[in-house]
Amino acid sequence: MSDLKSSTGGRGPDRPIRVVHVCESFTAGTRSAILSYVSATPAVDHYLVASTGRAGSRLDVPDKVFLGFCPLPTEFIKALATIRGCVREWSPDVLHAHSSFGGMFSRLAVRRSSDLSIAYTPHGFGFERLDVNRLVRLVLKLAERAMLLNTDVVAGCSPREARLARGMGARHVVYVPNVAGRVYRAAETSRIRGEADRGNVEASRRVVVSGRISAARDPRFVADMAREAVHMSERFEVTWIGDGDDAAKEELRRAGVAVTGWQDEEHVAMLIREAGVVVHSGRWDGFPMAILEAYECGVPVVARSSKALEDAPESVVCGDAKCMAMRVARLLSDHEERVRNRRAWSRYLTGNTPERQSGVLGEMYASLVRNEPGRHLRGARTGWAR
Repeated sequence: MSDLKSSTGGRGPDRPIRVVHVCESFTAGTRSAILSYVSATPAVDHYLVASTGRAGSRLDVPDKVFLGFCPLPTEFIKALATIRGCVREWSPDVLHAHSSFGGMFSRLAVRRSSDLSIAYTPHGFGFERLDVNRLVRLVLKLAERAMLLNTDVVAGCSPREARLARGMGARHVVYVPNVAGRVYRAAETSRIRGEADRGNVEASRRVVVSGRISAARDPRFVADMAREAVHMSERFEVTWIGDGDDAAKEELRRAGVAVTGWQDEEHVAMLIREAGVVVHSGRWDGFPMAILEAYECGVPVVARSSKALEDAPESVVCGDAKCMAMRVARLLSDHEERVRNRRAWSRYLTGNTPERQSGVLGEMYASLVRNEPGRHLRGARTGWAR
């Protein structure tokens, strides 16, 4: 365990709020979301307990972001013991658990009390998975419901995720909008975005998909889209930025999809900016960071229809691979269509701003420390309308 700042037990009046984040899979969108939370609350002292879980990638923890970091073991019992040890060492005010496994480990390891509040962000509830049968989904939902007994607040990353938490009887619920990291909101992005909106940029023929190659992102759907492109007059090449299941990678490559492996955030942002279109193929989500990142880079986006995007404009979602290929081809050849796509996403993402994220998180952490989450959260239960 490394701690870059000495810890003192108990919280004095002058000590900043101390938050320990626990994440079993600190990769892709969840990693980006946690880093945006840290950036949004600079007055809070943030610590991290994390691993890359099933992703099998190198654990990439940025320097000077967290005041303390501890690797999370993969073994269940060791994971619980590690979380308990970090709580004793760092004396946090809030334990912020992320995703299903991080949420389970955290809430089995420690109990909420007057000195320690527990916040939970699902980043996509496990019972929403479509790669398991109904019985497994039911078990996952019952487990989530049971864990709510040891949860002060569910901080959903979308209005829908917040509604699901309320439907299960969560004690307090708040909607914390996802926001793309600063690297995607770099200064040059404004110029690129403005030129694209005016229709003065010749679109690249590269179509990009980003994230972990897993059942949630359905690589077969992307492979089918790439095969559909071969039969079209407006052909395009597909690149998947990320890594994952070996068999899925092989299927993607057979379909002509280039797979880059994991890249650092700056390189990912560069590849997205150079793309003609970004495709999000997620079957289930909390709220896709990949869409926000592509939008901030000024690139048109087409997403696969899913419950997570049930209120998205029809013009920016598709239900099958053939429809997706046709929509992508049109965006690559029609400047006006690109402008319409950007404007539709702009209206839809109006609430996903750093200012709103900062305000909600800051108030949430402060109210948890005051042991009065309901006082703030009653006024934020519905979040912001789309």
